[in-house]
Amino acid sequence: MSGKGILALRPHAAGIGRVLAAGFLLLAFGVAVAIAILVVRKQWHDGPYQVSSDTRGMPEADYSSLWAVGKLAAAGHAESAYDGPGFAAWRQEVFGPGLERLDWLYPPPMIAMGAAAALLPLLPGYFLWLLLTSGLAIWALRGAGLRWSVVLFGLFGPPTWRGMLLGQFAPLAAALTVAGLLRAGQAPIRAGLMVAFVTLKPQLGCLIPIVWLARRRWTALAAVLAGTLAIVVVSTAMLGTEIWAAFLRGGGASGRALLETVFVRGYPVNAASVFWMARSFGLPIFACYAVQIATALIAAGLAWMVARRHGETGAAVFAVCMALLVSPYLYASDLVAYSIVVAMLVMRRGTFAALPIFLWLCPGLSEVVVVLTGKVLLPVAVVIVAVLSWRAFDKPAPIEEAG
Repeated sequence: MSGKGILALRPHAAGIGRVLAAGFLLLAFGVAVAIAILVVRKQWHDGPYQVSSDTRGMPEADYSSLWAVGKLAAAGHAESAYDGPGFAAWRQEVFGPGLERLDWLYPPPMIAMGAAAALLPLLPGYFLWLLLTSGLAIWALRGAGLRWSVVLFGLFGPPTWRGMLLGQFAPLAAALTVAGLLRAGQAPIRAGLMVAFVTLKPQLGCLIPIVWLARRRWTALAAVLAGTLAIVVVSTAMLGTEIWAAFLRGGGASGRALLETVFVRGYPVNAASVFWMARSFGLPIFACYAVQIATALIAAGLAWMVARRHGETGAAVFAVCMALLVSPYLYASDLVAYSIVVAMLVMRRGTFAALPIFLWLCPGLSEVVVVLTGKVLLPVAVVIVAVLSWRAFDKPAPIEEAG
């Protein structure tokens, strides 16, 4: 065949390849959604995720706790949210007996949000919460210039299945993190204000200040500081100053107790942090903390280096992955930002392959792996995605002096 004939076939072959790739992607998504529906149905009706062993009417965890803590704040006892036994007793008083203990670890501004949520009955409030958080997350990601395919496959990937079931804040926080990092150069005030709300779940955005310092995003940094200060002032005005002392005293103790509880095979099955991975391999507590601290320092240093040498997108996606290696307290449902990065990789021309699809599914498969092997391996997937993103978005760009 002549050279001209080969060249004529290339566009046709490329078109077939794109159709096959899209078909495979849709098939994988359909299978994943089917699995998600089965898992959600089983956990909602047969598992522990209901507010009462009698009614089985609502998931037990995040939104119902947000609603309950809002009721507690309305009764004038917001600081009691950080008293583990006291909050457990309050939840049983509100919802009935049979609940597992679930301590409140979020910072005080989240209680102020709970007070607003508690103005509605539990079930309507839950669905309104899902509608608002999903809508705002889509708005943030589309505003950051991401295609619909990336938004849908990223925002509604495996980590979101459990997150939406339990009414978590993580999907919105992840979208604000990614969008804020991507928009810091073009819309620094908007980016900073979005990131200010990520302070309600700070482990997801913990490396953003380092990235913006490295890239000299002074306006974005000022905006996030101003936004965070405004959130603190409003929540303090609503809840009083004592709430912060209660948070520092009780929240930290509850967090440490959760991290250091007896680690048995399969617990926690949805763990995703380096700390819990180290524990799953049998390391003593002090060694797990040492590994986590060392990993956090390395992740921060790499995020700084990449932010100095790469463009906005490359710095953003790499920092998202590195942030997921910093906190010892991280679950699979907190990896929504990871799914967004994987979706960006999958949709990027020339990077479609089975590996990114498998990585996209990893948070949904992790519980099976933990139950079968007793080992937490999700941080390995995060590192792989970080390397892939570093290579795929490896486009050096000069650092602007302002903006």
